[in-house]
Amino acid sequence: MHEKLLKRGFLENDIVFSTALVDMYAKCGALEKAQQVLEGLFARDSICWNALITGYTQQGHDHGALNCFKQIENEGLSNKFMIKFGAETS
Repeated sequence: MHEKLLKRGFLENDIVFSTALVDMYAKCGALEKAQQVLEGLFARDSICWNALITGYTQQGHDHGALNCFKQIENEGLSNKFMIKFGAETS
């Protein structure tokens, strides 16, 4: 399903749906897929970044979360973002 939506260009333009997809993949432990969806977005906001960062921290991949922050800084977005850590585990 994801591949069909990607081919049609649906994911790049729908930030709400794409963020939900990032969140779903991250919660399932498919962090590479979540990262791919985020990287394919035309515009990234703090909500989609938070979904990925939360996924990394909840899966115990703190290094991946730190890499996200580095990427946010490299893109010049760090001063526009307020990220709430999803550090709790269920």
